[in-house]
Amino acid sequence: MIYGYNDLLLDQIPEDPEFRQNYTRMMKAVECIEKQVNFTMDYLDTCSPHSDWYSLESIVQEALSGYAITNVPVSTDLGNAEILADPLMTKVFVNLIDNAVRHGGNITEIRITFTVSEDHGLIAIEDDGIGVPPDEKSRIFSPGYGHNTGMGLYLTRMILATVGFSIQEAGREGYGARFEIRVPPGHYRIAG
Repeated sequence: MIYGYNDLLLDQIPEDPEFRQNYTRMMKAVECIEKQVNFTMDYLDTCSPHSDWYSLESIVQEALSGYAITNVPVSTDLGNAEILADPLMTKVFVNLIDNAVRHGGNITEIRITFTVSEDHGLIAIEDDGIGVPPDEKSRIFSPGYGHNTGMGLYLTRMILATVGFSIQEAGREGYGARFEIRVPPGHYRIAG
């Protein structure tokens, strides 16, 4: 309904640049709300009531199979790691890979690894692109922040939070982005 009124109003918008800018911001907010509603509906439709164990390699490969990447190889070093997670974990990797391709500049590779430390498992998704400026590292996960819809990283953080995982950007500007997903004890294991 809002988009129908938008189409009707487009020809009637005054030529005032400030008015047009405010109108554009308003429509961007409407798009963000729509993305949040769609995410919620998608989550409710696909979410199982309980988490289950998934092969990390299988999740990443499923994300890659549904995403057309051109000229950007993705390498993985995930071993036999499994995570106790939600079926929406695939969307996390789709969002992070898409983010690298769209905003990383002239990236030549994406690497996804899993390591274990004393108190957590760590999934790292990194590229060799332009990286994230230090003053943007905390803001990139805010709804509406960014160059496209501003929802990808926000939704990624929401999905991860539902299973008790956390995410941060730990790369260096000029050397590439590095998203680190911290997996708490009891939510990862090495199969076999």
